[in-house]
Amino acid sequence: MDYLPALHALAWAYREGLGVARDERQATHLFERAAVAGYAESQYMLGLSYAQGSGVPVDGSMALLWIKRAAEQGHAGARQALAGLSLSVPSP
Repeated sequence: MDYLPALHALAWAYREGLGVARDERQATHLFERAAVAGYAESQYMLGLSYAQGSGVPVDGSMALLWIKRAAEQGHAGARQALAGLSLSVPSP
């Protein structure tokens, strides 16, 4: 399956249990396949998966990495998430 929007949609179906049994690990695996191929929406969702521990262990550095990659492609949600993170970081 090389059509990234379809791969992302299948991942979403597994994440939400839409037409298939809910499986967060499978969803995260599929988000990762599309994210590695450069699909910004999947990069963002993979970042959220790492941030929330959805299908993978919580890993803040991996969450930030994938959310940054999505933001670099112009993903609005990722940019907003990064802006929120920068507001919560105390100034030196």
